[in-house]
Amino acid sequence: MNKSDFSVFAEFDEKVDKDNPVKGDYFFSNKPKTIISYSISVSKGLVVFGEKSIILKFESEDKNFTLPDIEIKSGAGSAPMNKEAGKLFFTVDSTTNRKVAKDGSVQIEIPFPNKLQRDTYIKAFVKDESSASKYQLKLKLNSNLKIS
Repeated sequence: MNKSDFSVFAEFDEKVDKDNPVKGDYFFSNKPKTIISYSISVSKGLVVFGEKSIILKFESEDKNFTLPDIEIKSGAGSAPMNKEAGKLFFTVDSTTNRKVAKDGSVQIEIPFPNKLQRDTYIKAFVKDESSASKYQLKLKLNSNLKIS
């Protein structure tokens, strides 16, 4: 991967000292984002115990993809449109228990909360900005964001 560093300088006020401008370093890559599709399902446990769980299955055309840190956000009545709009429901990181299938997909099982508001929807978002420039999460066709 080719990496180029450069600095961006901006002037916010005419009185800013031009010899010491504010700067920020940004990483840009021409490599296309890895598209990770995901599906959401609710598994019903044994009828006697009534235990349920939420299954998130992540897949990519690149079978050796790395799953970035992900925040699962929830919303009542509709799915959150962006990370800031939702309430944190679950975090998927490198310590989260996961099952990797032979086809390269990654499955995460989330225990179903005891007291979950009706009409709750969840949506996955890449946790940090540096990973957001490398990965794109897409809901699989025919998957439902509604979990209750």
